[in-house]
Amino acid sequence: MRRFLASLLALGALLFVLDRAIGSGMAALFRSSASEEDGDTFGRAFRAQPGIVICGSSRAMHHYVADSLGAALGIRVYNLGRDGSWGALYEYGAASMVLRHGKPRLWIMEADRDLYSGKERLDYLSCFLPYAEDEPAAAEVAILRSRWERIRMLSRIYPYNAMLVSLLAPRLGKIVHPRDGYLELTGVMSADTSAAGVAPSTPPDFSVDSLKIKYLRRTVALLKERGVRVVAVRSPTFLAGEAVRAQDRRKGEDVARVLGDLTVKYFDFNVLDHPEFAAESLYFDAEHLNGTGALRFTRALEDSIQFYLAQTTR
Repeated sequence: MRRFLASLLALGALLFVLDRAIGSGMAALFRSSASEEDGDTFGRAFRAQPGIVICGSSRAMHHYVADSLGAALGIRVYNLGRDGSWGALYEYGAASMVLRHGKPRLWIMEADRDLYSGKERLDYLSCFLPYAEDEPAAAEVAILRSRWERIRMLSRIYPYNAMLVSLLAPRLGKIVHPRDGYLELTGVMSADTSAAGVAPSTPPDFSVDSLKIKYLRRTVALLKERGVRVVAVRSPTFLAGEAVRAQDRRKGEDVARVLGDLTVKYFDFNVLDHPEFAAESLYFDAEHLNGTGALRFTRALEDSIQFYLAQTTR
C-alpha cells in the first residue's frame, strides 16, 4: 500500500512538473506568435496604446480597416474584433483590460441584437484564459464559462488548449499581414449564398438576456467613468427580399432602443438607409463584407467618427 501511495505521489509530482513546463512553453509561444487569431492580441493592443479601439465579433474583425481608419483620422486605431465574440461579456473583459494599460479616446462597439439578446456563448470566452493570472477582469469573465472553470484554470496548459497549430502557423509558412487587428476576407459570396437571403428567416427574438445587459451596462459605465467616449456601430449585412429587409429594420430599431437607454451614440449602416452597401460584390458572405466592402464601409465610418469627435471635443 505504501509503495502504491508513493507511486501515486510520484506520478502526481511528475504531472505537476510537466504541466508547469509545457504551460510555460505554451505561454512563451503565445506571447511571441504572430497569429492574429490566437496570438497575444490584447498584449499587442496594450503596446499600441491606441486612441480608438474597435471591439466585437468577427464582423468587427473583418469590417473595420483599422490602419486605414487611423490614417484618415490621425489617431492610432486597434481592432479587437474576434470570431464569435458578439456578446457583452467580451466587451466588458476587453474594455477592463485595455483600461488597465491606457485610456483610448473612443471605444467603438460593433453592435447587433446579439450584443444583449440570446444566451452568451461562454465557450468563446476562452480567449481570456491566457490573461487570467495577471488581469482581474479576464479571470472574472473566464470563470463564468463553467462551474469547474476555477479547477481547470489550476493547469498551466489549459489556457492554451487547441491553440498550438494556430500559434505555430506563422512560423510554418502562413503569411501574416499585421494590420492592427483587422483581417481581410477575400472573395465574393456565391449566388447560392445571396439567394438564401431572399427567403424569410425565423422571426428574431427581441428579449434581453439578463447576464448580457448587466455586463453591457457595466462596460458602458466603466468606459464613461474613465472619460472614454462610447459609440456603437451596426455595419452592413447583405439583404435580399422584402421579408428579410423588414426584419432587419426591426432589428435596427431594437438595437437603437437598447443603446438609447444606455445613452450610447449609435450609427446604423444598414443597406436600407445606405444603398451603397447593397451590391453582392461587396460581401464575402451574407454576414461579412469582403476587403472591398470593408474599405468602403470604413471610409463611410471615417466621416461619421470625425464629425462625432469634432462635436464632442468642443
